[in-house]
Amino acid sequence: MGRDDPAAWLDVLLRFKEELEEFLGSSHGGDDEQGRVAVCMDMLDAIVSFSEDLKVNPTNWVVSSLEKDGEGSVEEVGFQPILVGGYTAPLFGVADSILLMSATVFSKERLCDVLGIREEEVCFVRVSESSFPVENRRIRALNVAQLNQATMEASLPIISRAIDEIMSNHAGERGVIHTTSYKQANYIMEHLSEPNRDRLTTTEGNPDRSGLLRGHGERAASVLISPSLFQGVDLKDELSRFQVIVKVPYPDLSDRRTGVLLHRNQTWYDWQTALRLVQTYGRSVRSETDYAVTYVLDSNFTGFLRIHRDLFPAYFLEALVER
Repeated sequence: MGRDDPAAWLDVLLRFKEELEEFLGSSHGGDDEQGRVAVCMDMLDAIVSFSEDLKVNPTNWVVSSLEKDGEGSVEEVGFQPILVGGYTAPLFGVADSILLMSATVFSKERLCDVLGIREEEVCFVRVSESSFPVENRRIRALNVAQLNQATMEASLPIISRAIDEIMSNHAGERGVIHTTSYKQANYIMEHLSEPNRDRLTTTEGNPDRSGLLRGHGERAASVLISPSLFQGVDLKDELSRFQVIVKVPYPDLSDRRTGVLLHRNQTWYDWQTALRLVQTYGRSVRSETDYAVTYVLDSNFTGFLRIHRDLFPAYFLEALVER
C-alpha cells in the first residue's frame, strides 16, 4: 500500500494520537499551555473519530492532498470521504424539521442518497416553472468547437475569436466569461482585440472577491473571466447582460475523489456536470425584471443535453436556442 491509500496512514494516525495523549497527560494546565491544550484536545477528538471510521470504512476515503517540504518529508495530508451520507446525522438532528431550499435539486432520490436522508422522511416540493420570462434568459448554443483535453489547445484560437465577437456585440455592457481553468482564461485574455482585452478582469491571484466585484460594478463595460464564478455570485441587472460558458464543466478527473466516484457511478458524474451548468446559467438573471443572454461555445453541450435531458429542469431546457 502506498501513501495514496488512506489505510496506509492508519499507523501514523495512531502514533500521532499517542503523542497527543502523552502531551495532554503531562500538561500542567498553566496559562501558557491552555491554548495548546485546547487545540490538542480538539485534534485528538478528530483523530480518534477519523481513525475509527477509517478502520471500518477504508474504501470510503481518499487521500485528497499530500504536501511535502523541500527534503521530501510529509508536512500535511488531507483526507476526503467518497460518500458523505453517513456523516450528516448530526446536521439534521438539531431540530425536529429541517427546510432545504435550492434551485438545483433536480431529483429527490439523488439528493436523499447524497445527503444520507431516508426518502420516506422527506416531503419534496417542486416548483417546476420559472417566474422569469424565458425571453429574458435565453441560452444560445453556438457549437464553436468540440472541446476536450485533446482538442482544447488547438481550439483556443477559434474560441478566442468567438469571444471577441461576442464581446464586441455587447460593447457597452458588462458580462462574465466562465472557463474551466486559468490556462484557458489566460490564453483568451492574451488573444482578444485590444479594446476587449482591456475590459477583462480575472480572479486569478485576487482573494478579495468582494473588492473585485465592486471594481467590476464601477467600470463601464467590464467583463469578468474566471473558472470560479459559477456559483455564489450575484451578477444582477447591469452587472451582467451577457455571459459565456466556454466548455461543458465536467468534474475534474485529476481530483481523486471525483475519479473514484466516476468509476463507481457514471450517473453521479453526469449529474454533477448538469448541476454546474445550471448553477453557471443562473449567475446573470436574478429577478423577473432582469435579463441576460448566455452563450455556450462547446459543441459537446448539445450532445450532452440531448442524452441527459432528464437531468435538467424544464426552465433550463425551454431557454435553449440552437444555432
